[in-house]
Amino acid sequence: MRAAILVLALATSAASEAAIEIELAGPPCTIDLNGEAVDSSALYAFLDDVEDKAVTVNITAEALTRWRCVGGPIFVIQQAGFENIRINVGEGIEQSASHPEASPFDEARTARVDVALALGRAALTRKRVILVLGANWCHDSRGLAGWFETPRFAEMLSHRYEIVYVDVGHPQRGEGRNLDIAETFGIAEITGTPTVLLLSPEGALLNADTARTWNDAASRAEDDIFAYFSAFEPEGAARR
Repeated sequence: MRAAILVLALATSAASEAAIEIELAGPPCTIDLNGEAVDSSALYAFLDDVEDKAVTVNITAEALTRWRCVGGPIFVIQQAGFENIRINVGEGIEQSASHPEASPFDEARTARVDVALALGRAALTRKRVILVLGANWCHDSRGLAGWFETPRFAEMLSHRYEIVYVDVGHPQRGEGRNLDIAETFGIAEITGTPTVLLLSPEGALLNADTARTWNDAASRAEDDIFAYFSAFEPEGAARR
């Protein structure tokens, strides 16, 4: 198999020489950890017990492996606290995994002020507000932000939404920031990044059912993401 190398630059610190080897295939999606077949729960349990989170995780995916079979394990690896991830992928998955990226999350900003200003503008324009709670280290946060910056998305979003990017650090590792903003709008805990809140001009949470489902944003199809935001209808209690 001729492989192309896709390096997820998820950390600035140097990785240890040791590495964890993971092989992926599918569908059906399978995970092979150091030569042993495991599921996502067993993968997380193993990684969570590894003390040195600077260890590089090498992922090898067979040619034509679906990106959804790779995105899930990447999320599990990130949840376990690892940031040095290298993926060796076949040409088929490389093409399907291609997407733009952007890094708009700024820990130095006063997030509460940004949110208040966006809601103020929304009250005047009657647009909704998108709060993207993520971080620049996060592959999926950068992926969603990258789509938002493309001309197709930017034109659609500008007519419907005010957008605020809130840096939340590493909540999965107990090192989060600005988590009180999510709590303000009814999200008690951020379990993955990005968490995406859609708010009414009055600040009501409109997507309580799906706000925490965006931690696979980088593996979603462009048209699916576009359709969600362009044709969004309030969910759950927000409908009433």
